[in-house]
Amino acid sequence: MKYTINTLVLLLVLTVSAVAQSYSHEESNDRANLYVGFTNISVPFDNFQGINGQAQVKLVRFGVVRIDVAGDLAVFFPGGIGDVELYTFQAGPRAGVDIGKKVTLFGGIHFGAFTTFNSDATYSYLPGGGIQVKLNKRVYVQGEYGRQFLQDAPFSFNRLSFGVGGRF
Repeated sequence: MKYTINTLVLLLVLTVSAVAQSYSHEESNDRANLYVGFTNISVPFDNFQGINGQAQVKLVRFGVVRIDVAGDLAVFFPGGIGDVELYTFQAGPRAGVDIGKKVTLFGGIHFGAFTTFNSDATYSYLPGGGIQVKLNKRVYVQGEYGRQFLQDAPFSFNRLSFGVGGRF
């Protein structure tokens, strides 16, 4: 199963890279973003740490407002690395507003699945938002908060992520 995930991530990276290169002749070079970070999901009486990656492709820009389509893959390690792993695969729309030249505030909602691969996947969705601070023309840091909901679950989870990304 790990090979399947690695293959899917590689295909996602190559696809976003190809899209970014095909639009590189335009005035705005930030057609796509790739992000890798650390994430934490809080469940009742516990916290699970993990890693996540995101890819965003710009659909349209109206001045300081940008509309993207985004995909997110997160892996959580409740018992430590090597134990049971929890996965989320989600995608959806995302909107951002530039505040000056360095800061972007964004929000969106992702829809997808939550699974351990040892059991059936369950439908999930993640509304949230965050802040992106550009360090230079290509590199940014990002902090994000979301509320993870699962189908038929009696509670929802707080999800915090932070990391670094690149603009293409």
